[in-house]
Amino acid sequence: MKKYTFTDEIIEVAGTVLHRIKAVRNIYGIDGDILVKTNELGGFIEKENNLNHAGNAWVFDGALVFDGAWVRDHAVVRDHAVVCDHAVVCDHAVVRDHAVVRNHAVVYDHAVVCDHAVVCDHAVVCGDISVCDHAVVRNGAWVRDHAVVCGDDRVSSNTNITELDNKEKNDEF
Repeated sequence: MKKYTFTDEIIEVAGTVLHRIKAVRNIYGIDGDILVKTNELGGFIEKENNLNHAGNAWVFDGALVFDGAWVRDHAVVRDHAVVCDHAVVCDHAVVRDHAVVRNHAVVYDHAVVCDHAVVCDHAVVCGDISVCDHAVVRNGAWVRDHAVVCGDDRVSSNTNITELDNKEKNDEF
């Protein structure tokens, strides 16, 4: 059963036409509370392949998903975040607050990408982690487990950051 439909409202981003979505039924969060009410407007997506009708995933007002990107399961994209260029956001992940996930990057599990952070270029962010502030994770890097990447941190070139790595880094200071 479909959970959203396109409205007549469209915008153009980088030469791509995006359509505003509107919920056609209530969408419930994992706690059983209503996450999105019937007829509530969402964000903008290019086509139905960008937001799976199964699960509770949602693109909220102000967020953009396009160019082969996919949001599914119980993932949420909100607060002017952008997911594009074949990126995937799934499971219970959240992308918000002007964050960008692009170029074949994957964000999953309970990961949060927020506050202007960027995950791109085949990077993977997973587990109970946060990538925030103006941090950048890119070029095939993996950030996982309970790590935190924040401030002006840059993680790239096949780096693998875990909870242990993050703890050791904090113990040095």
